[in-house]
Amino acid sequence: MTRSTLFYQCLWSVRQNIHPLNVVRKVAVGRAILRFLNVPIFTKVAAVEFPVCVRLVEHMSLWFLPEGPEPSMLAFFRSLARLSQIQSFWDIGANIGFYSWVACQLWPKAYVRMFEPDQDNVRLIVRTIEKNRLSNVVVRPVAVGSKDGPHWFLRDLSSHHQGRLVESPRDGATAGSCSAIRRIEVVTIDREREDTRPPELVKIDVEGAEGLVLEGGINTLRRDGPIVICECHKGSGSVLEVLESIGYQRVRPPEMSGGKGPEYVIALPGRLRGLAFPLVESWREEMAKLSTGKEGGLCLSM
Repeated sequence: MTRSTLFYQCLWSVRQNIHPLNVVRKVAVGRAILRFLNVPIFTKVAAVEFPVCVRLVEHMSLWFLPEGPEPSMLAFFRSLARLSQIQSFWDIGANIGFYSWVACQLWPKAYVRMFEPDQDNVRLIVRTIEKNRLSNVVVRPVAVGSKDGPHWFLRDLSSHHQGRLVESPRDGATAGSCSAIRRIEVVTIDREREDTRPPELVKIDVEGAEGLVLEGGINTLRRDGPIVICECHKGSGSVLEVLESIGYQRVRPPEMSGGKGPEYVIALPGRLRGLAFPLVESWREEMAKLSTGKEGGLCLSM
């Protein structure tokens, strides 16, 4: 395990347990102060050269520290860019679009399709698109799941990071004062694919609904075979079972093993199995740069 990985795991534990913003958010006065300070601004963020619209306090790690909220994932994107010219990137659970902006930086000609159900996050995304005239980027203000149609969405009003689909409005009534529930549109990957070009790289971060997203995209995954990056909040077993059943192979260097926080699954389709070894080696090189400080420090998302 590298020093960078160990440090990141320690920071994740701090973030989950004693992160100052999490403490402040638990108090009504603290939440009011954060809302007052947490204004939208344009700034440069980790690994992205053009200005990005973020919230001043909530996204401090993006604009204040050099390697973004997840250094190992940024290293992976850089490694993939060395080896492959991605033409189409789908960002499912885009939040404010960090990885979409990284993709725009690494693959300037790529078509980027973003999916984000939180309306406040969508406003930031739209402002970034308009500011930089990103004609190759499309944002869909919807959630992605196993079936097309309306569904209840529980918004996270505190951090805007943990919104999720729920079964009924009653779920919102028990979620506390930092959330709100509303009706939104849910789409499937397979349905979206009917109207646009095939994805070559898909990132999924949907707060525990990974299985539903894969279920609604199984035909696209089987037919088009995009590279899949999936953040797993409930363990990776079910995600791996689905992907391996249609010929995918997981790739992960030792530095990604263990630790607290979500587990990441990065999987290559059968047609790209030959990419596995060079990708892992390139990834290790990028992680080593973090360990030696050549690419800057590590940071946490706020």
